[in-house]
Amino acid sequence: MHGGVVMPRETSQNVVNALRLLECFAKEEELGITELSEAIGVGKTATSRLVSSLEGFGYLRQNPATKKYRLGMKLVYLGSLVQDRQEMVRMVEPYLRLLGREFQISAHLAVQERGGALILNKVSMGPMVYMDSRVGATLPLHASATGKCLLAFGGEKAFEAFIANGELSQYTDFTITDPARLMEEIRCVRESGYAMDNEESNIGLSCVGVPLLDARGCLVAALSLSGQTPFVLKKRENLLRRLKDVQEELARYL
Repeated sequence: MHGGVVMPRETSQNVVNALRLLECFAKEEELGITELSEAIGVGKTATSRLVSSLEGFGYLRQNPATKKYRLGMKLVYLGSLVQDRQEMVRMVEPYLRLLGREFQISAHLAVQERGGALILNKVSMGPMVYMDSRVGATLPLHASATGKCLLAFGGEKAFEAFIANGELSQYTDFTITDPARLMEEIRCVRESGYAMDNEESNIGLSCVGVPLLDARGCLVAALSLSGQTPFVLKKRENLLRRLKDVQEELARYL
C-alpha cells in the first residue's frame, strides 16, 4: 500500500527490486548489469530496464570508460536534504527543551510531509503534560497549530491545492471541517503570525504555534507548545511571546 493506494503486485515488486539494486552500491562504487542482476536475483533484461529507469531519474549514472554504473547526483541531493533536516533538528532541540522546561509543557518541531504536520522533534516536561504524539507521527494540518502555520506560510498555491484535495476530517466537536471557515482561519494566522488549536484534535488539549522562517522569509518548519487547555489559555500571551523570541533568534541561522 502506498499513500492509501494498493499497488499492483508487479509494480510493488519493481519498487522493491529498484531499492535492493540501489543498496548494492553500499559495498561497491561501480557495478555492471551482470553484477547487479546476480546481486538482486533478477534477470539481466529486467535489471537493465530498472537501471535505465533509475538513470533517467538521476539516481544512477554510467561511467563512459567502464560502462558500469554508480550512484547519481539525485541521491546526493536527497542526502543533503536529510542532512539539512537533521542539522535543523539539532539546532532547534535546545530551544524546545528551554521552552518545555520553562512552562512544563510539550514542545514540537514539525514540517509539512506525508499529508500532515510531520513531527521531527518533541520535548515533553512536567506533570501537566499529556499529548498522544511522537517523533515521526503526523498531526492534521487543519486541526493543529503547527499544521495551520504550515498551511498559512507554505504558499498560496499549496494551500489552494490542500483545500481542493484535502479531506477535513473531524476529530472533536471543535474541528474546523468547513473549507470556507478554514480559509478564514488561515487568513487570520497569516495576519497575526501565529496559530491556535483549541481542542480541535484532542479534547482537553490546546496548542499555540508559530512558523519558522529563514532569512528570506521562506517557510522552513513550525514550532508549537501544547498542554492542557486551561493552562494554555491562561498562559497564551506568555507562550506566544516566548515562541516569537525563539522564532526571531532561529531566523538568523535557518
